Amino acid sequence: MVPIYLNEIPNEFNHYLGSIKDITFPRQGHTSDVGIIQSEHGKFVLKRTKGEQYSTWLSEEVGVLKSLSVAPLSTPKVYHFVEQKSEDQAWALMEFLKEIH
Repeated sequence: MVPIYLNEIPNEFNHYLGSIKDITFPRQGHTSDVGIIQSEHGKFVLKRTKGEQYSTWLSEEVGVLKSLSVAPLSTPKVYHFVEQKSEDQAWALMEFLKEIH
């Protein structure tokens, strides 16, 4: 089962993504759906949560990441956050950081 379909991605992210070339799904947890997007503008991380509790957690995560962005730490930049109250879900589009081995 694909956790996120392309037609589900909020239109608000189109400016950042452009056309999507590929989306892959790393091993999933239980609080969100995560996709790695390769688009004409680069590589991004897309997270979606469903339900009030998990959407609140994602909102808090986005707040923490934005706060940490001023520190000299390697944290992903949050490009955009969308809450869809009518759908009871939230989305975050973030910078993809290269894996360090």
